[in-house]
Amino acid sequence: MVREKKRKSKSETKKKTSKVGKDDMQWLGKNTHFDKNTIEKWHKGFMADCPDGRMNRDKMKLMFNAIMPSGDAGELFLDQLFRIFDKDGDGSIDFKEFMIATDMTSSGDPEEKLRWAFRMYDKDGSGEIDLEEMVEIFCLMYSIQGYTEEEATERAMKIFESLDRNGDGSLAEDEFIKGCLADHELLDLLNAGPGAEEV
Repeated sequence: MVREKKRKSKSETKKKTSKVGKDDMQWLGKNTHFDKNTIEKWHKGFMADCPDGRMNRDKMKLMFNAIMPSGDAGELFLDQLFRIFDKDGDGSIDFKEFMIATDMTSSGDPEEKLRWAFRMYDKDGSGEIDLEEMVEIFCLMYSIQGYTEEEATERAMKIFESLDRNGDGSLAEDEFIKGCLADHELLDLLNAGPGAEEV
């Protein structure tokens, strides 16, 4: 009997720290490109970094510290990432939100990547991107890679102008995605980032 009790305790402990809930596993299996084993591996790493199952902004800052610019640009970049990943707006990222974000950013599907990019650009959550939002995000992303604000602004204006076919000064999500998918050069530029033209 003692042996049985010991196994149960070990099993219960393991279940709390290293298992994805059945509902979350089913949902992630259906809504991401990850299989069960991959989800379990990601969960193990997530729980090692975030034992309470929640990633706050400070923890995210530690994770992205190596790629973030210093100062205000880095804080703005972190705010944008956190806003996108924190789907329910509770100030922390749970494992499910983390996996959705990971899937969106690593998925090979260009349309999904463009939807993620659109959310990154749509800072105010209005469902549309204006030129100012696009310039601000391009400046941020380009500064991370060592490019000037002028280069980023020029790129943002060029891309915005080519996508805003109806000339209303803003881009709806579908307009942004359809425009990018129809323009292969533009799609390459968005996927490649700064320096893509210097071939």
